[in-house]
Amino acid sequence: MVEFGFTVRQVRGLSFGQLVELVKQVEAAGFDAVWMPDSQLVMSEAYVSLAVFGLETKKVKLGCCATNPFTRDPTVIASAISTINILSQGRAEIAFGAGETGSRPLGYPYASTKLLEKVIEEVRLLTQGKSIPRNPGWHGNGVVRLAHTGGKIPIYLACTGPKMLQLAGRICDGVILNVGVAREAIMYGLELVYAGAESKGRDKRDIKIGCEINFCLSEDKRLATNLVKPYARMFATNPSYAKLLDTLGLSPRAIFQGQEYRSYGDLAHLGDVATPDQIIEEGRHTPDEIARLFSIAGTVEDFLRKIRDLEQLGIDFLVFKPFFFSEPYPGPEGDQSLIIKTFGESIIPAFR
Repeated sequence: MVEFGFTVRQVRGLSFGQLVELVKQVEAAGFDAVWMPDSQLVMSEAYVSLAVFGLETKKVKLGCCATNPFTRDPTVIASAISTINILSQGRAEIAFGAGETGSRPLGYPYASTKLLEKVIEEVRLLTQGKSIPRNPGWHGNGVVRLAHTGGKIPIYLACTGPKMLQLAGRICDGVILNVGVAREAIMYGLELVYAGAESKGRDKRDIKIGCEINFCLSEDKRLATNLVKPYARMFATNPSYAKLLDTLGLSPRAIFQGQEYRSYGDLAHLGDVATPDQIIEEGRHTPDEIARLFSIAGTVEDFLRKIRDLEQLGIDFLVFKPFFFSEPYPGPEGDQSLIIKTFGESIIPAFR
């Protein structure tokens, strides 16, 4: 049975108290997990928020998607997520990523597979109550450990590139595929994850497979498609995703047919300048097909059909991410309460 997760968005004007109420609605709607981005410049602090969510909910899993290896030492990450796991009675989980809104504006590069492997391994050992090497001059033994741990915490890697997908298969409890929703893209991601698992002698059945889905739920399919285009466009303009595009038989030149475009990521990562009008304008030259490949946009029926397809491909859990980020979007497409309610009434029950 596929599990449902929802990434809450603290858009401008939404107080922290209102964010907590949204999380309670997510739980009441039947979602299995709530995810909080580690984006301190545009949202409330992720781990503090998750701790509060843990106190205000009873059963929904609490995840950070995705945290980066730059802005916190591994001991701080491990202590934070362990504390959340303790107070929520075992409901914490964590996803790492190469870094975006929480680290790129500060001048950090995207994380390498080598760095992520080191940090993930250290966080895993620490959360299990084990020691890791640190300052060799500290009391002479050169190792550190946490005094308080809260049991096993699932560790995922949210990723797109081939090296990262293989890393997830080698060392993580699971992966959150960020490759879109096309069958060919999912198979591409799974092949790389399982190749990584095989290289370490792991059983692929032990790896939990998730899929991140940028979406817009609307009765107006044309509007929904236009609203997800800027995010989908990120995949078509980022050189790091060349292998994924090759798998889909695409190239930026063919996609945009010579149209000039800027390559700076999706508007969710532009912070203060992501106005609704700009969202549509920036997606103007992106073909509808790109939106279809990398997002779900449309009616409840469109969502049901695509989720069934993903479930049949072996996806264990879904991480739904609304198309907006910093700025509120007027109308039902930007109403998180209404979106959550619709999922709870018309989408999630179809898979229970």
